[in-house]
Amino acid sequence: MDHTPGQRQVTDLNRFRRGLERMGPVADDWFENLVATERAKQERYAGPNRQQLVEMLRSQQIPLASHDDANDEHIAEAIRDGATIAEFPTTLAAATAARAAGLRNVMGAPNVVLGGSQSGNRAAAEAARHELVDALSSDYAPVSLLHAAFRIARESELPIEETVRWISANPASLARLEDRGRIEPGLRADLVEVALIDDVPCVVRVWRQGVRVA
Repeated sequence: MDHTPGQRQVTDLNRFRRGLERMGPVADDWFENLVATERAKQERYAGPNRQQLVEMLRSQQIPLASHDDANDEHIAEAIRDGATIAEFPTTLAAATAARAAGLRNVMGAPNVVLGGSQSGNRAAAEAARHELVDALSSDYAPVSLLHAAFRIARESELPIEETVRWISANPASLARLEDRGRIEPGLRADLVEVALIDDVPCVVRVWRQGVRVA
């Protein structure tokens, strides 16, 4: 993950500055120095740190996800690193390139609920309309998973069973957790009963490994 100003998630420096200004006034010279400092640190540390992390994950056979890919170059880098997942591609071009390269696209459920990225990037719902979404991530708001699955089904032609797979079977498969995510004999039997109340999905009951816990 690399949030250096000026690329990937943070391409709009004006939006980045407005975010900082929510905490108080931001002087021009201070902001320019901040951006320059962060870019210098990226140039010095990002490559070696990324390579070290990739090698560690390879040795443990842990699935690798790229993050905030914005263009073909980012996708090519992810492929070289052995990534199998593109998490939060920030453009349709990147999501399309990821799919073409065999990566699976994971979009943010909060993005769906908000109607767009908090950073001003492409909306996950737009990627869904182009059939470029394989799974949803809770990101910073776990409750958003159910809301996102039901909202996309409601606002598109996708069946609810398809969008629910984006928060159950598909992410489990991407993470190589083959004992969960589906309702089949021999699996964990982690189940959630949901009721729609005024079009809002509300959890009614929960089972963990077949035992009711809520």
